[in-house]
Amino acid sequence: MNQANSVRAWSPDGFPLRLLRWGQAGPALSLLHGFGDGAHIWSDVAPRLAAGFRVHALDLRGHGESGWAPDGRYAARDHCRDLEAALDMLGIEQTVLIGHSLGGYVATLFAARYPARVSRLAILDIGPDVDHTAATQVRQQVASRPARYATCEAYADHLRSSYILASDKQLADIARASLRPLAEGGYALKLDPALRVRPPPPQQDFSQSFRQALVDVECPTLVLRGEASAILRRNVAVGMVTHWLRRATLATVPRAGHALLIDNPSHVAESLARFVADVAGPTDNGSPQVCRPPGAEGAP
Repeated sequence: MNQANSVRAWSPDGFPLRLLRWGQAGPALSLLHGFGDGAHIWSDVAPRLAAGFRVHALDLRGHGESGWAPDGRYAARDHCRDLEAALDMLGIEQTVLIGHSLGGYVATLFAARYPARVSRLAILDIGPDVDHTAATQVRQQVASRPARYATCEAYADHLRSSYILASDKQLADIARASLRPLAEGGYALKLDPALRVRPPPPQQDFSQSFRQALVDVECPTLVLRGEASAILRRNVAVGMVTHWLRRATLATVPRAGHALLIDNPSHVAESLARFVADVAGPTDNGSPQVCRPPGAEGAP
């Protein structure tokens, strides 16, 4: 179950999209990673969800083994178009949708735009009012990574400053999955260089579009925040579930910052597994049940 299979789809813009797949049966569950990461970032979480779901993790365009947008189109709406195309090609009419950081923003926009296609939504450590200083630091960390490395071990060493709670094995696995060998020797990042210098959207535009999407989401939603996250402040997360989302629960991942998939993957997997399991069956009145994951705050 732990071994992922690689699946190919195609972007509407004509380049390939790569997905990792775990599990063979059950409802669909789709995973979207954050900026500068790849589908592999879910490797410690996805297998724990695959017992009852067909799990797919998409390499967003410009990341991992998906193609690079030749015209530099990397807006959130472009990622949404790719996700729609991938679901269509895989024959998935409806999915549980889970996204971390940038992937959480994209997942929220997608759920708002295509409510019939998303049965449940989980937003991991991202919100409409991110801490500007922390968000800038994350982008600078990605931009400062050298494009080439002599060895996978050299890249793993470079990652230590970004993932301070990661084990040596986690760093080695991330490095191997993030690099491609070069014919002349050494390795290059599986990341479009254009993304390293692409400016983020204006904060006001990002916040407004995110808030509107939260209002438009119809399905039960889990907001999952790293306890020590500098990106998603607790008051912002509380506001998401009390003011913007209709049917939402907030849960906290202990011993984790923004990189909660690396910092505490077992707790993330447990929280997500309980969330998707508890909403699988209807109540007597036909409404979905939403039970609180570990660390949940407030009612759905």
